[in-house]
Formats: sequence, C-alpha cells, structure tokens
Amino acid sequence: MRTLLLATSMVLVATGVVAKPKGSKPAPNEAVAVFAGHTETWETGNAQVYWSPNGEILVLWTNRDKNAAKYSVGRGKWSINKRGQRCHDWTAKTLVNGKAQEFSAKKRCLSFVVDPEGGLWARETKPTRGDWHRVNVKKFVKGDTAKRQRDSEAKRMGVSY
Repeated sequence: MRTLLLATSMVLVATGVVAKPKGSKPAPNEAVAVFAGHTETWETGNAQVYWSPNGEILVLWTNRDKNAAKYSVGRGKWSINKRGQRCHDWTAKTLVNGKAQEFSAKKRCLSFVVDPEGGLWARETKPTRGDWHRVNVKKFVKGDTAKRQRDSEAKRMGVSY
C-alpha cells in the first residue's frame, strides 16, 4: 500500500489573512452544517468529496499518473470535535498499469472558527499548520453529487471501495 499526501478543502479562499479573526469562536456546529450531507469539489487535486452525515467520506479523485486509470474511488471517516477541529482520512483504489492499487491519504485536520459577523474560517492544523482562510460555503452542494460516477468508475475498474 502506498501513501499519498493529498490536498484537502481547497474551497478555502485566500484573503491574505494569517491571524485568527478577532472575536472568533470555535465553530463545530457551523462546520458540521457546511459539510454534513454535502459534496465539496476540491479545486486542486480534482476531487469530489461527499461528507456523509454519518461520518463517512466518499471520494472520486482524478488521477494525474499516466499509468493509472482516470479516477480513483475511496472512502474513509471524518469527524468534528467540540473545539471545531475536523479530521479525516481515507483510502482510495484505482488501477495502475491494469492492476488494482490501494492508496491511503494521510490524516488531515482543520480547525474552524466563526467570526462575529457569522463568517466561517479555517486553517489546516495537521499534518502542518496553515494560515487562516475564509471558507467559501457556496462551493458545497447538497447531496452526494458524485455517487453515480464514483460507483460507475468502481464497477468499470472492478474494485470496491
């Protein structure tokens, strides 16, 4: 099994802000409302990620490796604690040179806060600590919009996820 370090939550919009917004508070409920039951499209990495309300994460990833199938399909777990920290990890399967391969994404965590005006902010906390960015909640679509394609790709490759 190989391990990939994959970009996550790329819907965060850079605003030049590095410090935590003044007057912000942990936002576990606000973050759950944005993620649970919604599909997020990662701008970098070309992934569609469904954050199931039951804590499952389902992934359709566009591969960049010329020897791999066009897509990887995966599943894993996610959770948000009372401090507003969301962590997730997942395992994906694809074909490389016609053979099934499994890849594990490293555990990643982000902290979420809400500013006094109600804006949701995040920063990566694991494996590295990043800058605070405002979350573009308009990038989340209700429902599992990639399910049909993810299931079709898994069937075409002969892998389960």
